[in-house]
Amino acid sequence: MSVSEYFKKIKCLDELEFLKEHGIKPSCLRYGECDIAFPKDEEEYYALGGYSFMKVTAISIDAKELPIERAYFQLYQGRAVSLIGLEASVDDAPNFTNRIIETKDDDNNTYYQSFSFWAIPTAYFVDHNGYIAIDFKGGIKDFILLRGPWKKAEHIIEWVRSHMSKAKDDNMPVDYDVLSKFVQREFSK
Repeated sequence: MSVSEYFKKIKCLDELEFLKEHGIKPSCLRYGECDIAFPKDEEEYYALGGYSFMKVTAISIDAKELPIERAYFQLYQGRAVSLIGLEASVDDAPNFTNRIIETKDDDNNTYYQSFSFWAIPTAYFVDHNGYIAIDFKGGIKDFILLRGPWKKAEHIIEWVRSHMSKAKDDNMPVDYDVLSKFVQREFSK
């Protein structure tokens, strides 16, 4: 997906079009989005240690702000919990985690993007008031990517509830073969 396609997803697209119609070229200094994948069934949920996974795409006009420093889940009580970053590659080398890729938009402006993968406890999605955020390198912190309420199937919440005591005791190790297949299945083109 090109940078211009990412910017087409911005919620203020109507405002951007208005500015363009009046001869003002709007610019975006940075952008981020995440793609969250949940386990397909309870067996996979357990094999993945109770985690879901997300791919974060971060874009900036300044290469020094990338790759992002961290991703985290902000719980409704105000506690920020850093997520576990993964070293992963999907499809081909350009999608390798934390590699900075230079790209151009439709007006030939240069942007930089990076991809990263993060493990996120599926139980966090019970908290509908929480949000997912990232910190760019430098001064840009608490860049919110997504807020609850979360759209997920009720059966996922049942898995969380039925395995909650095991997850608290850290008795749910991650099966890395299952994780590798999961990342390829959920995040490849």
